[in-house]
Amino acid sequence: MKPKMAGPQKNKGREMENQTRYTDMDSRKKIPVVDIGRCSLCLGCAEVCPSVFRLNDAGYVEVVEMEAYPEDEIDDAIKYCPEDCIEWETLE
Repeated sequence: MKPKMAGPQKNKGREMENQTRYTDMDSRKKIPVVDIGRCSLCLGCAEVCPSVFRLNDAGYVEVVEMEAYPEDEIDDAIKYCPEDCIEWETLE
């Protein structure tokens, strides 16, 4: 299965397949969201994708605000989350 590419990278062919995909906030308006009510604080997401997920001072997992998010790493965090509490949200 060929990975989906964001923005102008979409048509660059196979040389782009092995690079990390990023979601451009301006064009896709897509962000990862953690349902803290279901989160067990295993911190697997922070291990898989430490640039995006971290434990905040209140003791909850939070998503770091970024211009673009690494889709492949976040998709792995979603895939391996034991509580299934991470998902992509599309902003309007």
